[in-house]
Amino acid sequence: MLREAWYAVARSEELAPGPIPVRVHGEEWVLFRGADGVASAIGARCPHRGAHLGDGCVAQGEIVCPFHGWRFNREGRCTRVPANRPEEAIPARARVPVRPVMERAGWVWLYTGETPRPLRLFPELEDPEYRRIHFELLWRAHFTRTVENSLDVSHLPFVHADTTGEVDPMVHHLRYGAEGDRLWIHPAPFRRSHPMEPPRPPREDPWSPEEQVEIELWFPNLWIIRAPVAAAAQMCTVLVFTPVDDQTTRIFGACLRNFAQEAALLDEHHLTHTLHVLDEDRRIVESLRPAHAPFDMREEAHVPSDGPAIRFRHLLRKALGRDAR
Repeated sequence: MLREAWYAVARSEELAPGPIPVRVHGEEWVLFRGADGVASAIGARCPHRGAHLGDGCVAQGEIVCPFHGWRFNREGRCTRVPANRPEEAIPARARVPVRPVMERAGWVWLYTGETPRPLRLFPELEDPEYRRIHFELLWRAHFTRTVENSLDVSHLPFVHADTTGEVDPMVHHLRYGAEGDRLWIHPAPFRRSHPMEPPRPPREDPWSPEEQVEIELWFPNLWIIRAPVAAAAQMCTVLVFTPVDDQTTRIFGACLRNFAQEAALLDEHHLTHTLHVLDEDRRIVESLRPAHAPFDMREEAHVPSDGPAIRFRHLLRKALGRDAR
């Protein structure tokens, strides 16, 4: 698992004031708000007897252990042991680890490494012109398989035959590329309108920028699909993949559009369609074996349409090598 990365772990509105237990890479953390309202994350296990601090409470901006009432501040330092007499010192070992936290785009983000890099987000996520409908899913699948599924265009006519529009199973022109940590894909145009698009006349040039659907991944875990509707109108779906452990991935998602902001029917339509498509994916991805996408290319057969997923594996292997140094 890649540690030097930001992962969405909760929605900001949930953190009021906390504590909220979360898991990333199989490690347990507790989110809470300090007295100043700023979100923090500390290790979930009390160094006294190992009680879960997520079962405690927040008092005066500090976490209170549910077992013996020990208090911990956002720096992970124990500030009070109720059983101690005034002259008795708090043990130096009474500390818990901490991790950087940030709130952006309606989510709480946790950096699992030591020195955080800047958090890059797609501009649509923080553009006031876009309406955002958040959702959250839990898949019993490894992080690698979950991300790679979002880069796979050749499964559409088989897994999503009734939901993503009529698609030629032959991938004639897979347009994709990579610049640094960015992967982009321009999938082949649909033969007819995508179900998320309104009816419109046949397209003169379906490959034109004004008509082109775009899939983009900002390595390792931030994904978007942009679908033009008309003129500057656009509908998007954003997914953030967070590895809970080796068997589980949490997906934080958002449906976005920059038109008809008050149309509740569009909210429902976009969200219902997106959740249905993702559930079709889930049933397949959870069944894949081996559970972890192998780095050894000889362990699976590959064809040209697998190019984006293979590029992701190369990026991940390179990043894991940096993590190990």
